[in-house]
Amino acid sequence: MIADAVILAGGSSKNLADAPVKGVIDINGKPMVEYVLDALVACPEIDRICVVIPPGIDGVWKAKADAVAENDGTLTQNIALGVGALKSDRMVLILSSDIPLLTPEAVSDFLKRCEDREARLYYPIIPESVARAFFYTMKRTYVKIKEGRFTGGNLTLADPTLIESNVELLEETYALRKSPVKLARLLGVRFILGLFLGNVSVAEVERRVGQILNSPVAAIISPFPEIGLDIDKLSDLEIISAYLAGKNLSAPN
Repeated sequence: MIADAVILAGGSSKNLADAPVKGVIDINGKPMVEYVLDALVACPEIDRICVVIPPGIDGVWKAKADAVAENDGTLTQNIALGVGALKSDRMVLILSSDIPLLTPEAVSDFLKRCEDREARLYYPIIPESVARAFFYTMKRTYVKIKEGRFTGGNLTLADPTLIESNVELLEETYALRKSPVKLARLLGVRFILGLFLGNVSVAEVERRVGQILNSPVAAIISPFPEIGLDIDKLSDLEIISAYLAGKNLSAPN
């Protein structure tokens, strides 16, 4: 599957580093967004790449992107801007810039797994055992479902027309992410309770989200933990910086 890509390079760098936004935090002499760009450029399934970043931020890394869209709006507004800048008529891979461990192989594998499912929105989930084996010291958030415990990835493959027709809904959902009560009203109390108890299957999650978006969605189990290891805390930055500097931080035998 050939796809275009949108990298969201904004976000607060507070408590992480002295940088205007998260995407340009320096890691071993290289801005974080450039690691993600390099992985996408080296991936044969990725065609055009757009970076969305607030105005006034420059860097030689921009030359590696096909387009740079300057905006400092909400998450969904930035996504819509990036998709619009590409004017893509194919599926679009949407990524955060804080996953500098991303590899071309991880992206290729995810896109190939998506080909096996018929959907308009694809989201990766990584088994806890896979994530912990890669970086046993990093704390991730895991959700228990019938098939096991998983953490989410930091990229999504979507049909651009689905994004365009659901901007308001996506905006509302993102705004409710820190309000369990209001989120339960959107998803349904019974569904949230089942998720809390671990009694919901992957298929049931796909079905419920698909009902809300009025489109088929698919959760893709990925064996590549790199797509789920984002930098949210200073400890994350320190661990990943050390790893990229060549230190082996995998779990001991």
